[in-house]
Amino acid sequence: MRRKIIALLLLITPVTGFSAETPAAAAEPPSFETDSAKEQRWAEQIKESLLDGEAVELTAGSQKFFAIYTEEHLGAQLGGVVILHGMGTHPDWPEMIQPLRTTLPEQGWSTLSIQLPVRPNNAARKEYASLFDDAGNRIAAAIAFLQSKGIKNISLIGHSLGAAMAADYIARNKPKAIKGFVGIGMGENRKIDPRFDTPALLEHIDIPILDIYGSHDQKNVLRSVTARRLAAHRNAQVLKKSRRTSSFELSPIVASRDGSRKSGMVTYRQIEIAGADHFFSGLETHLIKRIHGWLERHTTNKNRYITVE
Repeated sequence: MRRKIIALLLLITPVTGFSAETPAAAAEPPSFETDSAKEQRWAEQIKESLLDGEAVELTAGSQKFFAIYTEEHLGAQLGGVVILHGMGTHPDWPEMIQPLRTTLPEQGWSTLSIQLPVRPNNAARKEYASLFDDAGNRIAAAIAFLQSKGIKNISLIGHSLGAAMAADYIARNKPKAIKGFVGIGMGENRKIDPRFDTPALLEHIDIPILDIYGSHDQKNVLRSVTARRLAAHRNAQVLKKSRRTSSFELSPIVASRDGSRKSGMVTYRQIEIAGADHFFSGLETHLIKRIHGWLERHTTNKNRYITVE
């Protein structure tokens, strides 16, 4: 009888050794951190071949990250720009990113091209959504770095995912230090995650915006052209009604098409570059010329009248 009771107890009592091992067999939850090893490999490779600019190490919270600072060569500082690369690229990517960071200094702009948080090569796009907060912290650290150099006129230039991360940071934080935002090849992937919904983010940005893309850009960029433009104009109407304006700060003050000043509207310019692909291959000079002219007009004191287009 005693043996039967023991046998029954064994049937209804969980076996400790088995239950402890069961969770290990389950799939591990996805990591929400950057791939630090990948960042380190890229940083080492870039340092070995870096010709223009200075490799610097910045800190965001407890995390260190790589960046390249290139001081203006003109002798007349127009301002500084933080350059944010796209998915699968880095701060010295030969297509677009390197030309931007090395050519703008020749025109009076000091550049800081930063390493954004990355995921492993096989990661799905949706896995990048968890990196947006980390990216925002890095952008804030980049701004502080430029300010430590005595630069007060600071803008963000982002390409593809970098543009989405920049738009997210500006929309959520309203940083007073940022005077302009250039989004290159901005797409829209709200089905993946709300933070990829660039048009929605543009509705909450009240500084000058340059939305520039190529006629042969990626599909998600081209299909959201109208949505981005309409979002910016909805934002303009909201700001106009709220009458948020400042006498000398360029951000909230714009002029209408006929040149007469109207308060509370944010400037927005959308430009399509004919023949350009997502990286503006072969058209980098034209892209940089457009960006330089826009930055000079809309973020410096040379022209206080801004056109809404």
